[in-house]
Amino acid sequence: MRCPACGAKTEIDSQFCDACGAALAAPAAADAGAARKVVTILFADLIGSTSLQERLDAESTRRVMERYYAAMRGPVEAHGGSVVQLLGDGVMCAFGVPHVAEDDAIRAVRAAVGMQQAFREFAREEGEVVGNLGLRVAVNTGEVVVSDERPQGIGDPLNVAGRLQQEAREGDVLVGEATRRLVGEQVTLAHFGTFTLKGRAEPVPAYRVVSLERPAGAPAIAFVGREDELRRLTALYDAAVAAPAPRLAAILGSPGQGKSRLLDEFARRLGERATVLLARCDAAGGTTFAPLAGALRALLHIDDAAAGDDLHAAIEAVVPDDEPERARIAKGVAALLAGAPASPEETFFVVRRLLAGLATVQPVVLALDDVQWAEPLLLDLAEHLVQWSSGVPLLVLVAARPELRDTRSSLSTPGGLVADVVTLGGLDAGAATRLAANVI
Repeated sequence: MRCPACGAKTEIDSQFCDACGAALAAPAAADAGAARKVVTILFADLIGSTSLQERLDAESTRRVMERYYAAMRGPVEAHGGSVVQLLGDGVMCAFGVPHVAEDDAIRAVRAAVGMQQAFREFAREEGEVVGNLGLRVAVNTGEVVVSDERPQGIGDPLNVAGRLQQEAREGDVLVGEATRRLVGEQVTLAHFGTFTLKGRAEPVPAYRVVSLERPAGAPAIAFVGREDELRRLTALYDAAVAAPAPRLAAILGSPGQGKSRLLDEFARRLGERATVLLARCDAAGGTTFAPLAGALRALLHIDDAAAGDDLHAAIEAVVPDDEPERARIAKGVAALLAGAPASPEETFFVVRRLLAGLATVQPVVLALDDVQWAEPLLLDLAEHLVQWSSGVPLLVLVAARPELRDTRSSLSTPGGLVADVVTLGGLDAGAATRLAANVI
């Protein structure tokens, strides 16, 4: 480098000139942290915010918008993303900044759906104040250049995400083509249209997220590796059956390590030998027992619209006739499924007795997935089932990220209630090669 003041040569990392003492500029410093990354961008935008500002005074508008921002931030951060910019009534989020992960795209899509759910709850709580406000969200993936000054990045994927958001309808989550390729076998999408976006020569296809469920008929990638982990879970199941008593195991692993896939494969291998309830907790939140209620409805084939006598009858049908608390169990579980559970003590009692009733036919496996997002009461229920379900062939599995060790050590530390802790790392080289070959 040369000093801009006197022209003397200086060391490249010097801050001041050795000859004249002038401060040295570092023209490349602004770009020192710049790097190319594949990130997933999420845009959310309010519909009708102009009328809101016309109807409310400045203080009321500010209060509503702060609650709106908080509602939008929750699902994003819960799924590992970050809010990188607030654009008036819009929110820009990034997944893959500062660290890129292989599941950035699917987490962004789940966060987008969670934002729509959080917005509906926000609108319900605000009532008439929000009027006819709506929310539209778009997700797009691609390569951008990120830096300390521009953590969201610079590049065409941001422009496409912003344009797709403008094409979305109220309540929609749209994804771009690159995102579709990454998540198309994990969530159900529908072609929304092909748009000519301002500033782009090529038309851009868009897809609407129909549900977060796996699309019907989607090919499943063959399960590889994890045989040791499956043997450990199977051994616990066999022990719970041989000497009927509850067992508890924790499955811990970072995002993307395959906790959910392991649970699914374990349930598949059990087949008709056991009654399996798979409850997945949602980062977007919801009622405390909603994951369990969803699992019970699926197991008992109870439609979401079922209520009253139909609901009671469906529950009583799986409770043994000689159960003295049959009516009490049906009433309590019906309240749970209706989203208005009784006291925690009563809810714990009826769930425990219901599972005991199911276990008179065949062993029961209760798998709680993503419990890092579970409400404390749901974790209390898992502990209650293991402590009080004496003489019942019951296996309780809790799958979570490693932070469960800090938030609920009683469910993630060997000894006490926990019979085994299965910690997932990366696949070995052979399994990784087979997985890659299967995908290709």
